[in-house]
Amino acid sequence: MHSITRQYAFTLIELLLVMVILGILAVSAFSFIGAGVSIYAQGVERQEAVAQARFLITRISKELRHATPNSLRLSCDNDSKGACNTHQCLEFTPFYQLLIILIIYRLQPRLILPQLILSLIT
Repeated sequence: MHSITRQYAFTLIELLLVMVILGILAVSAFSFIGAGVSIYAQGVERQEAVAQARFLITRISKELRHATPNSLRLSCDNDSKGACNTHQCLEFTPFYQLLIILIIYRLQPRLILPQLILSLIT
């Protein structure tokens, strides 16, 4: 007589169960990688902000060394009620040989805007 040999194979339910488990693992791995990318992007943004701040501090300090004595003034923009806004202005007049420049730095959220006003000495 013939002996019955038993064949081993995966059932459809076992395959579906493995696919679901692998899908859950893949989603958790991608969310972990996404969190790492987000942290990296925040670090790069902070590094750029620090670099810009260092550049501006160096530039302002260099310009203040050449400022005309007693020309430094710190002011702020007033709103309709006369209250001082958070935007402050640093104004000073550096003196060069034949040129007087009024430099105004306006502080706005995430932005520092220098404004130059030139006039020749006659």
